[in-house]
Amino acid sequence: MMADQATVLGNPPLFLFGLASIATVIAGSATILISGNGTLQATANVVAWLIAALFALVLRRFVNAARGNLVIIALTLLALVATLFGNGLDGVQRWIALGPVNANMAALLLPAAIVALCASNLHESVSLALWLSLLILLVTQPDASQATGLASAACVVAWQWRNPWRFVSSALFVALAAFAWFRPDPLEAIETVEGVLGLAWAVSPILAGGLVAALATTVMSFLLLPNAGSNRITGYALFAYAVAVCASAAIGNFPVPLAGFGISFPIGWWLAVGLVQRRLG
Repeated sequence: MMADQATVLGNPPLFLFGLASIATVIAGSATILISGNGTLQATANVVAWLIAALFALVLRRFVNAARGNLVIIALTLLALVATLFGNGLDGVQRWIALGPVNANMAALLLPAAIVALCASNLHESVSLALWLSLLILLVTQPDASQATGLASAACVVAWQWRNPWRFVSSALFVALAAFAWFRPDPLEAIETVEGVLGLAWAVSPILAGGLVAALATTVMSFLLLPNAGSNRITGYALFAYAVAVCASAAIGNFPVPLAGFGISFPIGWWLAVGLVQRRLG
């Protein structure tokens, strides 16, 4: 553990992500606690962040990266398919019950899948098929926020491909994400999930400002995580995904990453960071 701590402190981008993300989580948890929405909701994200951070430090030491990438991609596809067979809520099917917790599988696994797809040396046609498969599943759920995030990351990656793959692929990604916004989604906003920023403002404008600043710093840190050669595309893709998901939360009834109640985002973002660091180690 001491070696892991030294590694984190000696890795400024990783330290920045950890510091900014826990600040976001704590600000969201403080908002929930002060507003009287219960200790369980207020502490769940903090516990999830701590567990995920420890797991990410272990994950970054994995040796067999190639096989791990394929497992992550396959697991993400299977998990998104599995959500379609659940009961869902008002026709929306985004979750799988993990014990007492309903986990948003896209938020939990998509960031890691983005890293895995970036790291896999697949032909453009195969990579395109995988990106499209994930997007189609998100449209089917539907989840416009995650579809927009995934499409944004996919466009970043596709721009590295040869012509005509980059143009055709980008057009397909954007079209599917746009279609997701027109799918019926009757879910109302929950104040501790989708409405946590408004709740924070009601509690304290200073708290709300700190929350937004911490979340913005967390998102920016994705640009700094990879520090060599082709690894940079992974950071750009994660940054595009995170920006799109945050923007979607600002304009629609979608969860605010890290701040809103829900363990999927803290675990999912840490999992992606661990995988990016694994590629550098």
